[in-house]
Amino acid sequence: MPPKKGKESVQRKSAAEFFTENQTIAGFDNPGKSLYTTIRELVENSLDAAESIGEPPDVALEIRELSQAELDAERGVLRLERVDETLFEGRGKADDKEKTRLFYRVTCRDNGCGVHREAIPDAFGRVLAGSKYGARQARGKFGLGAKMALIWGKKSSGLPLTVRTARAAHEPVSRVVLDIDIQRNEPRVLEDSVAENSQKWRGAELTVTVGGNWKAYRARIVQYLRQLAIITPYASLRLDFRGSGSDRRDVRLEFARRTTKVPPVPRATGYHPAALDELLLEQLLRKTAQPSLGAFCRHALQGGPPALMRRVLKEGGFDERTEPLRVADDAARLRRLARLFRDVNCFAPPDASGLAPVGEYNLRLGVEKEVRPTYVATACSPVAAHEGHAFVVEAAVSVGGLREEEEGLRVYRFANRIPLLFEGGADVATIVAKKRVRWAAYKIDVKKERVGVFVSLVSTKIPFKGTSKEYVGEDAHEIHDAIRECLMACGSQLKAQLAKRDLHQRDRDRRKNLLRYVPDVAAALCGVLQTDEDALKKALQRHVDRADLEAVADDGGAPRARVDMRRRAVVRDVVSTRFALRLFAPRGAASRPPDEDEEAEAEVAPKRKRPRAAWTGVVDDDDGGDPAASPPPAAAAAARWRFEAAASVAPGDDVAAPAAPAWARPWPAPV
Repeated sequence: MPPKKGKESVQRKSAAEFFTENQTIAGFDNPGKSLYTTIRELVENSLDAAESIGEPPDVALEIRELSQAELDAERGVLRLERVDETLFEGRGKADDKEKTRLFYRVTCRDNGCGVHREAIPDAFGRVLAGSKYGARQARGKFGLGAKMALIWGKKSSGLPLTVRTARAAHEPVSRVVLDIDIQRNEPRVLEDSVAENSQKWRGAELTVTVGGNWKAYRARIVQYLRQLAIITPYASLRLDFRGSGSDRRDVRLEFARRTTKVPPVPRATGYHPAALDELLLEQLLRKTAQPSLGAFCRHALQGGPPALMRRVLKEGGFDERTEPLRVADDAARLRRLARLFRDVNCFAPPDASGLAPVGEYNLRLGVEKEVRPTYVATACSPVAAHEGHAFVVEAAVSVGGLREEEEGLRVYRFANRIPLLFEGGADVATIVAKKRVRWAAYKIDVKKERVGVFVSLVSTKIPFKGTSKEYVGEDAHEIHDAIRECLMACGSQLKAQLAKRDLHQRDRDRRKNLLRYVPDVAAALCGVLQTDEDALKKALQRHVDRADLEAVADDGGAPRARVDMRRRAVVRDVVSTRFALRLFAPRGAASRPPDEDEEAEAEVAPKRKRPRAAWTGVVDDDDGGDPAASPPPAAAAAARWRFEAAASVAPGDDVAAPAAPAWARPWPAPV
């Protein structure tokens, strides 16, 4: 009965009614996003069920597309013939839209722990009923997941939820078909049966039919499953999509597991005193089974030994033997106790046993499996606290990867091992990766290379911003600093590897440049050395290759000092000259003895070592081969003598080069 005019009446709504009218809070914004959220909730429930018993998850997701006609035929809805067409004028576009409306039957099957038959109605048909409440790490804590999928299915398709489950291989399979009473927030069981477990299967299988838009959110769904394979490399994920109509496009994907190492199951721990406000403290005091306030502080809270808790209660003027319920009923005492817990600064950090990070080993395997980078580094932060809740940050940085990935910096975010795909620009991980870390200091060029930044945050309470649970704000300073330290640690690990890579790239570029000039050098030396040009090219190419191998062997892959590089360059030039002159001198060339001027100059030069290499120049034989009568041409002979004289001095010899003979000296400059 509607309220009378001029009077307002207070109405009450159930939790199911509230979320039905405000479904965007739970991520059901539009048909496409609703399909994505439904898949995400079912898959994450399956992962939790398998991880709770330490079993590597095996999740099979099947999606079948249904048209409006197929759904009507399944539900037994007959299309009525229109008699009075004037009643439907102007519905042309609406009719076309209804014909193209699509529905999807989503089935998710796992190998988890299964569900007790008696708990199925409440677990899947009562909003805000769940088993993940408490101070421990969990993928979901709101008790919405599958219930919101049921509510959305009821609104869009009108079909109920079907649950098949078995707790063990030797137990029968329970099958329950249930609906939900929105006004009362109560489940309604439509069918309840038991069948023989012939396949010896253990786990759960959920089937729900919802409205959606696969075409619009296909990329998001595939991206979600791929990132889920990165953060859970111990899980096997399969997707089988079957379309409808003449232009059906089926999709089959499989993400195989890389390891069987499952993270430990986080255990429920007590609340840290720093995380308690007055409302939460009152709830804990009313629910506790401890007989006294002292026992409540010792067993229901964490943060210190019994002696410390006694000191804290004595400081606030509380008697340990006081009943917790009496403190909860007294607002003044409750306020004083909550204020005391916040002000005391000697409590131990929060216990990390309520956390289960994926681990650096698993994170590295996941990145290598899906991204296939050239280089990857991982880091993990120590256990820290934000507003009294423990958290751990794990990070990985990869360089290189699949060619279909775009160049630049890409940030992958995870919260309690859940991929976060939306509102990434405002997330603290994105801000730190793009604005708070100087990647150039670690020899990483984010504009030219494919750089992946993977940040995984696990905590007993993720400080999400907004109702969408898609990003963490930058104002969480402890988390901000932990992410930055992890990324910098990854950069330090990559710096040495990237320095070696750049060094080898420079050597390859140098070799390429040298080989580019080999034809011109060979052509220029061919006339001087009077040898075959093709043979000279091949010899020069072999020499360049041998010089590169010697450089790598000398360096051992380590970066070279600037002085060593200059010295080695000089030695290489000398060796190259010696090699070219000796190798390509014509056969049968006579050795020219020193003339009188050379002997006189040799006597004047005190204590000079005799050149170790003999003259290998070419002598003009027109006058009978007499070197004194017919010296070699001036330019070629002088060049050859200078080359051989320089080559005769070994690296490190503390001697001067031999004086040049008169015929090898350069002509004086014209006046």
